[in-house]
Amino acid sequence: MIHSFIYKSKDALHQILSKRMGEAATRAELYSKSKGMELPELTASEKEAVSTFWKGYPINWSYWKFYKKAGFFSADLVPDDLYTRFILRVLNPLCYSQSLHVKNIYPILFTELRQPKVLINRIRGVLYDSEQNILSEKEALNIIKSVDKLIIKPTSGSCGGDGIKIISPYSCSMEDISKILKDYGHSYICQEVLEQSKLTAQFNKTSLNTFRINTLNLNGKITVENIMFRHGRNNSIVDNFGLGGVCCGVNNDGTFIGRAIDASLNNYDKSPFGVSYCDIVIPETSMIVDYAIRAHRRYLPMIGHAAWDFALSETNTPVFIEVNLGWPGLVSEQLSSGRSIFNGRADEVLAYAQKYYSNLRFTDFLGNWL
Repeated sequence: MIHSFIYKSKDALHQILSKRMGEAATRAELYSKSKGMELPELTASEKEAVSTFWKGYPINWSYWKFYKKAGFFSADLVPDDLYTRFILRVLNPLCYSQSLHVKNIYPILFTELRQPKVLINRIRGVLYDSEQNILSEKEALNIIKSVDKLIIKPTSGSCGGDGIKIISPYSCSMEDISKILKDYGHSYICQEVLEQSKLTAQFNKTSLNTFRINTLNLNGKITVENIMFRHGRNNSIVDNFGLGGVCCGVNNDGTFIGRAIDASLNNYDKSPFGVSYCDIVIPETSMIVDYAIRAHRRYLPMIGHAAWDFALSETNTPVFIEVNLGWPGLVSEQLSSGRSIFNGRADEVLAYAQKYYSNLRFTDFLGNWL
């Protein structure tokens, strides 16, 4: 479909801040990942295809060159600058996404989703247990000392696994634990370490290997248009793309697409256990897909694009880890699948964003970008 979009606003601040947001996205996602790489040129026909699909939008050709460097090309790939500038705030209004992504509220809001057991939930300096009972510092430390191993996370800003730490309380003194918690400030969450399925542990036993499920909620229809399975490497405790993890494209039925790639654009043919990625199937994926769609419908009907992280438990049941709304992410998802983040609904997304873009104001582009 040909898209023609005139991105003008009478609001000068809107224009300035939205452009600035797009530029920040390009620095964070494209330039940081392509630094030092020699990117291939696009052919005339490739440029024509991109210009046709994204007619009226300011095009940064480097995005398509970057994906071509990774071994594929598609005109409807979504670049981060256009996504954050023209699409994201229409799909996920800032007034919702800023509050709903905070990990402190997960056990309070997503009550019917299976989650790792909460040990301590510190919100604005107040300590709570798993039932939201207020705790003293001594009570909190005693709870922590009662488990062999736990994971502690910042409640926001842990993009790419930043700040996540696993500790073994039995080998630490009360003073050591107290210092670790103090370093996390006035808001954090401590959970028991989840024992994952053998199906996912075989990729890397030291990290919790997860499924990134992208749900799209438009025009009364919620679908999953992109799935990525991530696993850590070399005894890492996280599976994140930016920290050495491998991202694998997966179809909704659990068959692996066959693309497995890391942040340096290294492609992997075989899994750590010797099986070709293209031959791997995790049938439980379809169950996670249904779980994510139901969760989006029940808890996030005001959100258009949600990127859910789920793990499989020891009993092969889906466990909710987190949901990304402020900036769900595009690069690793498109690299691992070889197709647009919105897949067969890319035209619909652009039409929707164009229809409601005029409703945005400069305040929709405030936040973490300034």
